[in-house]
Amino acid sequence: MFKSKGFIIVLLSVLVIVISGFTFAYWANSVKDSEKEVDGNVEVGTGQEVITQVNVTSQSGKTLVPIGRAEDSNEADAVEVVHLTYTVTWTEERSAAEGTIGILNTEIENIAIDGNNDLGTTYASVEIISSKVSNIMLDGEAVTVTVKVTLNEPNREDYLLVAGKNITFDIKFGVSVQ
Repeated sequence: MFKSKGFIIVLLSVLVIVISGFTFAYWANSVKDSEKEVDGNVEVGTGQEVITQVNVTSQSGKTLVPIGRAEDSNEADAVEVVHLTYTVTWTEERSAAEGTIGILNTEIENIAIDGNNDLGTTYASVEIISSKVSNIMLDGEAVTVTVKVTLNEPNREDYLLVAGKNITFDIKFGVSVQ
């Protein structure tokens, strides 16, 4: 009698685990693409914004150092300027007139060094060197957005807080119809 109760408990436990796995797989499939890694290609829809978090080191593969300090750096891959390029297309799932002209707006937000926004706005300089506002055609050619990142020389007190730390920021892409 004891062996059959134990068998039933084990069988029910396995059944609960299997059902939980299927439930999670179904749920995960319904929210797919909620988090994407950006490879430099961004697709935007009308009235929607796409916010991309950028980690300068991981996207550039280089170590950013302050202007004028690349030769003094111990890092072999040290650079004083990082350019990041994004290719933006405008697509619509609903029926919209192909060839419609929209306005692509690009903004930089939440500049941080090692998660600290005060350090980020003080020492990291992030600017869009292509147009912040440009025309974009529905289902047309992609628009290239280039971002320039530099690092200002930290003061002595902040050096250890800045040196070798991740620089992150958000780029917000949005399209509005003229």
